[in-house]
Amino acid sequence: MTIRQLAALAAASLIPAAGAAADWVYAGAADGLHQYRFDGRLQSRGSAASPPPDALAQNPGHRFVYAASAGNIGAYRIDLRSGKLAPVNQYTGGGIRPCDLASDPSGHWVAAIDCAAGSLLLFAVRPDGGLNEPTQHPAAHATSLVFSPDGRFLLLPAGDRMVAFHFDAASGVLTPAEPQPAAATRLLFHPNGRIVYSLNGSKPTIVAWHFDPATGGLTEFQTASTMPDDYSGPAASGALAVNASGSMVYAANRGADRMALMVVEPVRFTLSALEFTPLVGRAPSAFALDSSGAFLLVADHDSDELITYSVHPRTGQLRPASRPVKIAKPSCLVVVPAPAAR
Repeated sequence: MTIRQLAALAAASLIPAAGAAADWVYAGAADGLHQYRFDGRLQSRGSAASPPPDALAQNPGHRFVYAASAGNIGAYRIDLRSGKLAPVNQYTGGGIRPCDLASDPSGHWVAAIDCAAGSLLLFAVRPDGGLNEPTQHPAAHATSLVFSPDGRFLLLPAGDRMVAFHFDAASGVLTPAEPQPAAATRLLFHPNGRIVYSLNGSKPTIVAWHFDPATGGLTEFQTASTMPDDYSGPAASGALAVNASGSMVYAANRGADRMALMVVEPVRFTLSALEFTPLVGRAPSAFALDSSGAFLLVADHDSDELITYSVHPRTGQLRPASRPVKIAKPSCLVVVPAPAAR
Protein backbone atom coordinates (compact mmCIF):
# COMPACT_ATOMS: atom_id res chain seq x y z
CA MET A 1 0.00 0.00 0.00
CA THR A 2 1.39 3.41 -0.97
CA ILE A 3 1.84 6.43 1.33
CA ARG A 4 -0.92 8.22 -0.60
CA GLN A 5 -3.34 5.33 -0.03
CA LEU A 6 -2.42 5.15 3.65
CA ALA A 7 -2.93 8.89 4.02
CA ALA A 8 -6.36 8.61 2.42
CA LEU A 9 -7.33 5.89 4.93
CA ALA A 10 -6.10 8.03 7.81
CA ALA A 11 -7.88 11.11 6.50
CA ALA A 12 -11.27 9.38 6.57
CA SER A 13 -11.07 9.20 10.36
CA LEU A 14 -9.68 12.71 10.82
CA ILE A 15 -12.80 14.55 9.66
CA PRO A 16 -14.42 15.98 12.83
CA ALA A 17 -18.10 15.71 13.63
CA ALA A 18 -20.06 18.89 12.92
CA GLY A 19 -20.78 21.09 15.90
CA ALA A 20 -18.14 19.61 18.20
CA ALA A 21 -18.42 21.14 21.66
CA ALA A 22 -15.73 22.97 23.55
CA ASP A 23 -13.03 21.21 25.53
CA TRP A 24 -11.28 22.11 28.76
CA VAL A 25 -7.50 22.39 28.48
CA TYR A 26 -5.13 22.26 31.45
CA ALA A 27 -1.44 23.12 31.11
CA GLY A 28 1.32 22.86 33.69
CA ALA A 29 3.82 25.71 33.63
CA ALA A 30 6.59 27.29 35.70
CA ASP A 31 4.01 29.45 37.50
CA GLY A 32 1.32 26.82 38.16
CA LEU A 33 -1.63 25.02 36.60
CA HIS A 34 -3.42 27.04 33.89
CA GLN A 35 -7.03 26.51 32.78
CA TYR A 36 -8.51 27.20 29.33
CA ARG A 37 -11.67 26.75 27.31
CA PHE A 38 -11.00 25.53 23.78
CA ASP A 39 -13.37 25.70 20.80
CA GLY A 40 -10.77 26.16 18.06
CA ARG A 41 -9.03 28.87 20.06
CA LEU A 42 -7.76 28.98 23.64
CA GLN A 43 -9.56 31.23 26.13
CA SER A 44 -8.00 31.61 29.56
CA ARG A 45 -10.02 30.62 32.62
CA GLY A 46 -7.34 31.60 35.12
CA SER A 47 -5.24 29.17 37.11
CA ALA A 48 -5.75 26.60 39.85
CA ALA A 49 -3.91 26.70 43.16
CA SER A 50 -1.08 24.25 42.47
CA PRO A 51 2.70 23.96 42.54
CA PRO A 52 4.19 23.93 39.02
CA PRO A 53 3.18 20.53 37.57
CA ASP A 54 5.59 18.26 35.70
CA ALA A 55 2.89 15.79 34.61
CA LEU A 56 -0.91 15.77 34.30
CA ALA A 57 -3.49 13.01 33.90
CA GLN A 58 -7.28 12.83 33.74
CA ASN A 59 -9.52 10.03 34.93
CA PRO A 60 -11.50 8.07 32.31
CA GLY A 61 -14.77 9.70 33.36
CA HIS A 62 -13.36 13.21 32.68
CA ARG A 63 -14.32 14.38 36.17
CA PHE A 64 -10.90 14.71 37.81
CA VAL A 65 -7.40 15.88 36.94
CA TYR A 66 -4.25 14.73 38.74
CA ALA A 67 -1.12 16.90 38.83
CA ALA A 68 2.39 15.75 39.75
CA SER A 69 4.78 18.40 41.09
CA ALA A 70 8.02 18.30 43.02
CA GLY A 71 7.06 17.01 46.48
CA ASN A 72 3.36 16.83 45.66
CA ILE A 73 0.65 14.91 43.78
CA GLY A 74 -2.68 16.74 43.79
CA ALA A 75 -6.24 15.69 42.89
CA TYR A 76 -8.63 18.27 41.37
CA ARG A 77 -12.34 18.10 40.58
CA ILE A 78 -13.51 19.59 37.26
CA ASP A 79 -16.48 21.94 37.45
CA LEU A 80 -18.64 20.66 34.59
CA ARG A 81 -20.11 24.08 33.83
CA SER A 82 -17.03 26.29 33.95
CA GLY A 83 -14.17 23.82 33.50
CA LYS A 84 -12.38 25.27 36.50
CA LEU A 85 -10.47 22.99 38.86
CA ALA A 86 -11.19 22.69 42.58
CA PRO A 87 -8.58 21.00 44.84
CA VAL A 88 -9.76 17.76 46.45
CA ASN A 89 -6.64 16.64 48.32
CA GLN A 90 -2.91 16.13 47.85
CA TYR A 91 -0.20 13.64 48.73
CA THR A 92 3.03 15.17 50.01
CA GLY A 93 5.27 12.18 50.72
CA GLY A 94 8.66 13.31 51.97
CA GLY A 95 11.00 14.23 49.14
CA ILE A 96 9.03 12.74 46.25
CA ARG A 97 9.85 13.87 42.73
CA PRO A 98 7.10 12.43 40.53
CA CYS A 99 7.94 12.54 36.82
CA ASP A 100 4.88 10.82 35.34
CA LEU A 101 1.43 9.58 36.37
CA ALA A 102 -1.58 7.84 34.87
CA SER A 103 -5.12 6.81 35.78
CA ASP A 104 -6.10 3.19 35.19
CA PRO A 105 -9.01 2.46 32.79
CA SER A 106 -11.42 1.82 35.68
CA GLY A 107 -10.73 5.24 37.20
CA HIS A 108 -10.23 3.62 40.61
CA TRP A 109 -6.42 3.88 40.69
CA VAL A 110 -3.68 6.40 39.92
CA ALA A 111 -0.07 5.32 39.44
CA ALA A 112 2.95 7.64 39.57
CA ILE A 113 6.70 7.30 39.11
CA ASP A 114 8.80 8.80 41.90
CA CYS A 115 12.11 9.50 40.17
CA ALA A 116 13.78 10.54 43.42
CA ALA A 117 13.26 7.17 45.11
CA GLY A 118 13.12 5.00 42.00
CA SER A 119 9.71 3.69 42.98
CA LEU A 120 6.20 3.25 41.66
CA LEU A 121 3.41 4.75 43.77
CA LEU A 122 -0.09 3.31 43.46
CA PHE A 123 -3.01 5.33 44.87
CA ALA A 124 -6.56 4.13 45.41
CA VAL A 125 -9.01 6.82 44.28
CA ARG A 126 -11.69 7.85 46.78
CA PRO A 127 -15.33 8.35 45.68
CA ASP A 128 -14.75 12.13 45.67
CA GLY A 129 -11.73 11.75 43.36
CA GLY A 130 -9.16 12.25 46.11
CA LEU A 131 -6.14 10.00 46.61
CA ASN A 132 -5.59 7.60 49.50
CA GLU A 133 -2.09 6.87 50.86
CA PRO A 134 -0.12 4.95 48.23
CA THR A 135 1.54 1.58 48.19
CA GLN A 136 5.14 1.61 46.92
CA HIS A 137 6.90 -0.76 44.51
CA PRO A 138 10.48 -0.82 43.13
CA ALA A 139 10.85 0.92 39.76
CA ALA A 140 14.48 1.94 39.41
CA HIS A 141 15.33 4.12 36.38
CA ALA A 142 11.71 4.36 35.19
CA THR A 143 10.64 7.78 33.90
CA SER A 144 7.18 7.07 32.45
CA LEU A 145 4.34 4.56 32.66
CA VAL A 146 1.18 3.44 30.88
CA PHE A 147 -1.71 1.11 31.69
CA SER A 148 -2.81 -1.35 29.01
CA PRO A 149 -6.29 -0.45 27.66
CA ASP A 150 -7.81 -3.50 29.37
CA GLY A 151 -6.28 -2.41 32.69
CA ARG A 152 -4.52 -5.74 33.26
CA PHE A 153 -0.94 -4.50 32.90
CA LEU A 154 1.21 -1.52 33.81
CA LEU A 155 4.28 -0.94 31.62
CA LEU A 156 7.31 1.15 32.61
CA PRO A 157 10.31 1.95 30.38
CA ALA A 158 13.36 1.80 32.66
CA GLY A 159 16.60 2.64 30.88
CA ASP A 160 17.43 -0.23 28.51
CA ARG A 161 14.64 -2.53 29.70
CA MET A 162 10.88 -2.69 29.96
CA VAL A 163 9.32 -3.45 33.34
CA ALA A 164 5.81 -4.90 33.37
CA PHE A 165 3.40 -5.49 36.24
CA HIS A 166 0.28 -7.65 36.21
CA PHE A 167 -2.44 -5.44 37.71
CA ASP A 168 -5.56 -6.53 39.56
CA ALA A 169 -7.93 -3.55 39.44
CA ALA A 170 -10.25 -5.14 42.02
CA SER A 171 -7.57 -5.33 44.73
CA GLY A 172 -4.83 -2.99 43.51
CA VAL A 173 -2.27 -5.81 43.67
CA LEU A 174 0.74 -5.41 41.37
CA THR A 175 2.70 -8.55 40.48
CA PRO A 176 6.04 -8.11 38.65
CA ALA A 177 6.30 -9.77 35.23
CA GLU A 178 9.57 -10.73 33.58
CA PRO A 179 11.46 -7.58 32.39
CA GLN A 180 12.77 -7.56 28.83
CA PRO A 181 15.27 -5.52 26.76
CA ALA A 182 13.67 -2.37 25.31
CA ALA A 183 15.23 1.09 25.16
CA ALA A 184 12.36 3.59 25.36
CA THR A 185 11.33 6.80 27.09
CA ARG A 186 7.61 6.94 26.21
CA LEU A 187 4.99 4.30 25.43
CA LEU A 188 1.70 4.53 23.58
CA PHE A 189 -0.96 1.85 23.10
CA HIS A 190 -2.81 1.72 19.81
CA PRO A 191 -6.60 1.86 20.46
CA ASN A 192 -6.86 -1.84 19.58
CA GLY A 193 -4.82 -2.69 22.71
CA ARG A 194 -2.60 -5.15 20.80
CA ILE A 195 0.08 -2.77 19.47
CA VAL A 196 2.49 -0.57 21.41
CA TYR A 197 4.59 2.27 19.99
CA SER A 198 7.61 3.53 21.91
CA LEU A 199 9.92 6.51 21.53
CA ASN A 200 13.65 5.85 21.67
CA GLY A 201 15.30 8.36 24.00
CA SER A 202 18.71 8.36 22.32
CA LYS A 203 17.62 8.21 18.66
CA PRO A 204 14.80 9.91 16.70
CA THR A 205 12.90 6.67 16.15
CA ILE A 206 9.63 4.96 17.03
CA VAL A 207 9.64 1.23 17.70
CA ALA A 208 6.47 -0.79 17.03
CA TRP A 209 5.70 -3.85 19.19
CA HIS A 210 3.15 -6.63 19.30
CA PHE A 211 1.71 -6.77 22.84
CA ASP A 212 0.88 -10.13 24.41
CA PRO A 213 -2.31 -9.60 26.48
CA ALA A 214 -1.65 -12.82 28.43
CA THR A 215 1.89 -12.08 29.63
CA GLY A 216 2.41 -8.36 29.05
CA GLY A 217 5.36 -9.20 26.80
CA LEU A 218 6.44 -7.15 23.79
CA THR A 219 7.76 -8.37 20.43
CA GLU A 220 9.41 -5.77 18.19
CA PHE A 221 8.35 -5.68 14.52
CA GLN A 222 9.42 -2.27 13.18
CA THR A 223 11.70 0.71 13.80
CA ALA A 224 10.70 3.92 12.00
CA SER A 225 12.55 7.24 11.91
CA THR A 226 10.82 10.39 13.15
CA MET A 227 13.15 12.62 11.10
CA PRO A 228 14.00 12.83 7.38
CA ASP A 229 16.81 10.57 6.16
CA ASP A 230 19.03 13.55 5.30
CA TYR A 231 18.57 15.30 8.67
CA SER A 232 21.78 15.64 10.72
CA GLY A 233 20.93 18.31 13.31
CA PRO A 234 19.95 18.00 17.00
CA ALA A 235 17.31 15.40 17.84
CA ALA A 236 15.64 14.64 21.15
CA SER A 237 12.43 12.63 21.37
CA GLY A 238 9.48 14.33 23.03
CA ALA A 239 5.83 13.35 23.37
CA LEU A 240 3.80 10.75 21.47
CA ALA A 241 0.07 10.57 20.60
CA VAL A 242 -2.39 8.63 18.43
CA ASN A 243 -5.72 9.76 17.00
CA ALA A 244 -8.97 8.16 18.17
CA SER A 245 -9.26 5.71 15.27
CA GLY A 246 -5.61 4.66 15.48
CA SER A 247 -4.90 5.69 11.88
CA MET A 248 -2.26 8.34 12.66
CA VAL A 249 0.57 8.58 15.20
CA TYR A 250 2.19 11.91 16.08
CA ALA A 251 5.72 12.19 17.49
CA ALA A 252 7.37 15.44 18.58
CA ASN A 253 11.10 16.05 18.38
CA ARG A 254 12.29 18.58 20.95
CA GLY A 255 15.73 19.02 19.43
CA ALA A 256 14.58 19.66 15.86
CA ASP A 257 11.25 21.37 16.73
CA ARG A 258 9.35 19.15 14.32
CA MET A 259 6.32 16.87 14.43
CA ALA A 260 6.47 13.53 12.65
CA LEU A 261 3.13 12.51 11.11
CA MET A 262 3.14 8.71 10.87
CA VAL A 263 0.36 6.89 8.99
CA VAL A 264 -0.63 3.53 10.53
CA GLU A 265 -1.06 0.67 8.04
CA PRO A 266 -4.48 -0.79 8.98
CA VAL A 267 -3.56 -4.51 8.81
CA ARG A 268 0.06 -4.79 9.95
CA PHE A 269 0.07 -1.53 12.01
CA THR A 270 3.45 -0.49 10.63
CA LEU A 271 4.25 3.23 10.44
CA SER A 272 5.03 5.26 7.32
CA ALA A 273 6.12 8.90 7.50
CA LEU A 274 3.68 11.27 5.79
CA GLU A 275 5.38 14.54 6.77
CA PHE A 276 7.94 15.99 9.18
CA THR A 277 6.22 19.26 10.04
CA PRO A 278 8.35 22.21 11.27
CA LEU A 279 6.74 23.64 14.41
CA VAL A 280 6.40 27.33 15.20
CA GLY A 281 7.72 27.16 18.77
CA ARG A 282 10.84 25.75 20.39
CA ALA A 283 11.23 22.52 22.40
CA PRO A 284 7.72 20.98 22.23
CA SER A 285 7.32 19.42 25.68
CA ALA A 286 3.75 18.12 25.31
CA PHE A 287 0.86 18.07 22.87
CA ALA A 288 -2.68 16.70 22.59
CA LEU A 289 -5.52 16.40 20.08
CA ASP A 290 -8.82 18.06 20.89
CA SER A 291 -11.94 15.88 21.23
CA SER A 292 -13.00 16.42 17.61
CA GLY A 293 -9.59 15.51 16.20
CA ALA A 294 -9.64 18.73 14.18
CA PHE A 295 -6.95 20.50 16.20
CA LEU A 296 -3.64 19.67 17.85
CA LEU A 297 -2.41 21.80 20.76
CA VAL A 298 1.34 22.01 21.40
CA ALA A 299 3.11 23.27 24.54
CA ASP A 300 6.48 24.81 23.58
CA HIS A 301 8.71 24.95 26.64
CA ASP A 302 11.56 27.16 25.40
CA SER A 303 9.40 29.72 23.60
CA ASP A 304 6.88 30.04 26.48
CA GLU A 305 3.70 29.43 24.50
CA LEU A 306 0.79 27.19 23.58
CA ILE A 307 0.10 26.94 19.84
CA THR A 308 -2.97 25.52 18.10
CA TYR A 309 -2.56 23.64 14.81
CA SER A 310 -5.41 22.62 12.54
CA VAL A 311 -5.49 19.00 11.37
CA HIS A 312 -6.33 18.91 7.65
CA PRO A 313 -9.58 16.89 7.24
CA ARG A 314 -8.28 15.03 4.17
CA THR A 315 -4.51 14.70 4.56
CA GLY A 316 -4.04 15.02 8.34
CA GLN A 317 -1.33 17.66 7.83
CA LEU A 318 -0.77 20.32 10.48
CA ARG A 319 -0.90 24.08 9.99
CA PRO A 320 -0.80 26.89 12.62
CA ALA A 321 -4.37 27.93 13.35
CA SER A 322 -4.12 30.83 15.80
CA ARG A 323 -1.75 33.21 17.51
CA PRO A 324 0.42 31.71 20.27
CA VAL A 325 -0.86 31.97 23.84
CA LYS A 326 1.91 33.01 26.22
CA ILE A 327 2.63 30.74 29.19
CA ALA A 328 5.81 30.38 31.25
CA LYS A 329 7.82 27.22 30.41
CA PRO A 330 4.90 24.82 29.79
CA SER A 331 5.79 21.23 30.62
CA CYS A 332 2.57 19.21 30.33
CA LEU A 333 -0.86 19.40 28.78
CA VAL A 334 -4.17 17.55 28.98
CA VAL A 335 -7.40 18.05 26.99
CA VAL A 336 -10.67 17.06 28.69
CA PRO A 337 -13.91 16.80 26.68
CA ALA A 338 -16.61 19.18 27.90
CA PRO A 339 -19.89 17.45 28.83
CA ALA A 340 -21.65 18.08 25.50
CA ALA A 341 -18.73 16.50 23.63
CA ARG A 342 -19.10 13.11 25.34
